[in-house]
Amino acid sequence: MQVHGRTTTLPGVPPEQPPRTPQLAPRPERRRGRHWAWLIIPLIVAAGTVIYLLTRPAGARPGAGAAAVAEIPTFVVDARPIEKTVRATGATQAERFASLLVPVLQGNRGGRGRDAQSMAGVQVNSTITVNSTSSVARSSTSSRLSDTGALSSSAGEGAQGVSGAPRAGSSAMRAATSRVGSGSASQGGSSGSSPGNVSAPRQTGATAMGATGLGSTSSGLRGGSQGPGAIGGGGGGGRRRGDFHLAVETLAPAGVYVKKGDIVAEFDRQFMLLRLEDYRSSVVQADAALKKARADLSVLREAHRQSIESSAGELDKAKFDVKAAPVLSAIDSERLKLALEEAAAAYRQLQSETEPFDVGQRAQLRVAALEVDEAKNELRRAEANVDKLVSKAPIDGMVVRMNVFRGGEFTQVREGDELWGGMPFLQIVDPSSMMIDAVVNQVDIEKVRIGQQATVRFDAFPELELPARVYAIGTVAKARQFRQEYVKEVPVKLKLEKMDPRVIPDLSVSADIVVAREERAVVAPMESVFRDDDGEPFVFLRTPSGWQRREIEIALANHVEVGVRTGLDPGQSVARVRPPRSGPSPK
Repeated sequence: MQVHGRTTTLPGVPPEQPPRTPQLAPRPERRRGRHWAWLIIPLIVAAGTVIYLLTRPAGARPGAGAAAVAEIPTFVVDARPIEKTVRATGATQAERFASLLVPVLQGNRGGRGRDAQSMAGVQVNSTITVNSTSSVARSSTSSRLSDTGALSSSAGEGAQGVSGAPRAGSSAMRAATSRVGSGSASQGGSSGSSPGNVSAPRQTGATAMGATGLGSTSSGLRGGSQGPGAIGGGGGGGRRRGDFHLAVETLAPAGVYVKKGDIVAEFDRQFMLLRLEDYRSSVVQADAALKKARADLSVLREAHRQSIESSAGELDKAKFDVKAAPVLSAIDSERLKLALEEAAAAYRQLQSETEPFDVGQRAQLRVAALEVDEAKNELRRAEANVDKLVSKAPIDGMVVRMNVFRGGEFTQVREGDELWGGMPFLQIVDPSSMMIDAVVNQVDIEKVRIGQQATVRFDAFPELELPARVYAIGTVAKARQFRQEYVKEVPVKLKLEKMDPRVIPDLSVSADIVVAREERAVVAPMESVFRDDDGEPFVFLRTPSGWQRREIEIALANHVEVGVRTGLDPGQSVARVRPPRSGPSPK
């Protein structure tokens, strides 16, 4: 208690202390190295335990055998059939199918008989000159034999030119054995202006439309005298080369189902249709030309007959004139005798020409008829070609396109491809008759027999398995096309015993052909079977005390399993891998 600046202390009351200033408490000192002792001790104990367990014999460890057995993968064997198989690989193929080939077109590649020029052979030169007028010299007669073989007589005033029968006969003969292809009509000498000359109109291959039937200006058209038919080429030959052009215009899609008679492919028919129309016109022309040739030759035959009759008349007249020789001068008498001899020679010549003339007529008609037949044959071929360029399905089935070599690889046929006659380009297959076209390695083929069962698996459908049987086996190994192969394969055909709608041609497959079968055996995996130095098989059998080695007798083995005849019972467990050695192996 403070009074007037003094401090008085009451009894029993502690004196008042002045306020203290806060101060930092001193930091206690750390004891270094004491906590490491608690960590080192457990580590030492654990290391010692591990070393003890590792160095301790396995038989002394309680439960060590059961732990080792549990670490090895095992397989529980069972009794069931086991099969030995041979692997075959290949593709699906239809047993019942129809292959469509590119049509082989027929016809004359040169285009003979297609236009008017090539049909000129049926035209007949029928220029006929018949001179039948004769005269007899009244007072003095001058007779001579012309260079052309015509007997002409001249007299004084009032005499008329005489063209004898030999001239007419020669003209008829030459006309009957000539053809327009020579370019000019045969003439029986100079026709002159003798009265009685009868000339039939000259017939040639040219018509009012020109020699080609295209008009007089046809030479200026594209393609020259062949006209505008030279499509895609420089001349008439271009058109004819295009007649047999085989380019695919339409093609049925692969995989579609078609009925018998449906159109599945069509080739470009433009050029063949033009060829067909041309030959139809050529047949009409050839028929007309044949009829005309027959009429012309009939005229020639009649002209030749008249020439013979005229020559006979001239001969009779010459004989009658000779009777007046006694009253004429010696010179005129000789002339009349010479005229008689000439008339007789001309008559004999015409008579001798009768048989060759008939032969020439028959030959001309035969040639014309052959030209007509040729044109008709080409017409029939063109009609058949037009039909061939449309391919129809011969059976019901599915369309499969064949492969062609294009751009350095084999690809399916498609629209626009140019093919050649006789090559297969489509197949119509029956999906209900599928087979497997496969190959087997040459080392396994001796085990394969016809009728053996097989299981077919499809790469496109991994879950699909179908039963099959061996249908056929090849007699020789399959040859390689491009290079020699030292691993040979033998072709084998398998027939499916069960169908699936997903199975279509050209699916890659694998087939396991059963070559041996054990109906009842204890089956173990192949990796569970081991062999000793002598090649004897054995397995490691699982027992409560550990692994036990057990000798076995193998009845049948394949690539993945073995069938054990003796040494194992169903339900026992065998090791899939060799267990670790723990002392001497039990015998």
